[in-house]
Amino acid sequence: MVEQIRDGVYRIGVTLPQNPLRELNSYVICGEGRNLLIDTGFNRPECLEALQGGIRELGLDMERTDLFLTHLHSDHVGLASQVSGRNSRIYMNPVDNAGMNRFLTHPDGWGNQALRFLNEGFPPEELAVVKENNPGRKYRPDCVLEAIPVEDGGEIQVGGIRLKGIFTPGHTPGHTCLFWEEKGVLFTGDHVLFDITPNISIWEELQNPLATYFVSLGKIAKLKVDLCLPGHRATNTDLQGRIESLLRHHQVRLEEVVGIVTDQPGISGYEVAKRMTWSIRAKGWEDFPSGQKWFAVGEAMTHLACLTELGALRREERAGVSAYLPGQPVDIAAAIRAYFEGRVSPK
Repeated sequence: MVEQIRDGVYRIGVTLPQNPLRELNSYVICGEGRNLLIDTGFNRPECLEALQGGIRELGLDMERTDLFLTHLHSDHVGLASQVSGRNSRIYMNPVDNAGMNRFLTHPDGWGNQALRFLNEGFPPEELAVVKENNPGRKYRPDCVLEAIPVEDGGEIQVGGIRLKGIFTPGHTPGHTCLFWEEKGVLFTGDHVLFDITPNISIWEELQNPLATYFVSLGKIAKLKVDLCLPGHRATNTDLQGRIESLLRHHQVRLEEVVGIVTDQPGISGYEVAKRMTWSIRAKGWEDFPSGQKWFAVGEAMTHLACLTELGALRREERAGVSAYLPGQPVDIAAAIRAYFEGRVSPK
């Protein structure tokens, strides 16, 4: 349940039942007289039992333990209010803190997200199933959290240890990594994962999430990192190699989407997702669980938005549904590199 990463740094494996991610990596930094817990797990009994078991095994006094939440997804923030002590400080980027609280207070917890998916051709009956069963909605925090804001470059000092927030929007609008510069340790949240590819979906706050993600990858590529501690799966020491593989992955995806639209002009975002290549154990699109279709369509939407901004595709609206058409030839690899190197900014 608890793994020592190095002196004073531990990983608590928080089980995520019936979820392909399997576990959340909740990290603990033990300082002099005060500790920091990074991310928590879903707000469900199995996660609480696993997290509290790790806390007991480490002998943590939660009254002397603060929390840092990398981003708003419920598998990272769901238990924050339940495990924090009365004297705990909770840190989070203000963009995702506001987004998380908005989801908590909105009548159905979705804001305008559902409407955007419907506009891409997502069937209403499937959307109803997603709304009912989405774990991010079912296992979110049980109350609004007013966290201490961590802006880009903002510092957290805990138990004599100084940590720096690195603002890395893309996976979510306010995703923030935590950098222990002295030790060369980067807590990457879901910005960089090594065994799986982070989901980059559509957000109200980001017009071009995928290009924003490329910019954020470029930001952390400049850091001197010896060890990456991601939110899921295995740790890794090769940040640069993983960044390059993520850039190549999205280049292939973008080129695939251009090919799909070229073959079937006027196709909707939902139909594009249906034709994309996915690593999932299913015979075909019709066998995808509705939740996985939601993630797939969200990914397709971000790639379509990026290609539309680049001019490689054109978007029209037909009977209230997006229709995508071929645009002008674009060197996609060069465009990605321009975002990554900061020579071009997303609109």
